[in-house]
Amino acid sequence: MKQLKVFNTILIVLLLTGCATIRLVAPYDQITDQKVSDMQEQVVTKFTEWERNIPPLAEEQSFYDQTESVLEILILRNQNIEKSAILVEMLQKIQENMQIIKELHQANELSTEVIQQIKPDLMAQFNAIQKYQMALKRAEEN
Repeated sequence: MKQLKVFNTILIVLLLTGCATIRLVAPYDQITDQKVSDMQEQVVTKFTEWERNIPPLAEEQSFYDQTESVLEILILRNQNIEKSAILVEMLQKIQENMQIIKELHQANELSTEVIQQIKPDLMAQFNAIQKYQMALKRAEEN
């Protein structure tokens, strides 16, 4: 009976030790990390230009098409990666905000003041994704 208790104790310890390697989030994805960084750079550049002068929507349609395409690809990619729900949500929030910005642009309500107000918030969203990606990368390196 005592041997059974010792065996059960060892088994429980082994199980708990093994549970420490269970992943609660998706693994680091270099492609997502790089594409988000590239997109952030493009958005910052565009917003900086718009702080000086906002051209008509027709002149910026390729920018909106590009960001929408990249976001859609990243969302689909991460929906196919197990345990990526947090990242998918973050990407969807950026997608929603970019859609709002486009709608403001389309309604001729996008101004320098609006850009200056929304730019920090959108950059905070990109930064949150980058911090999340860096944490995943550090976790894999350890």
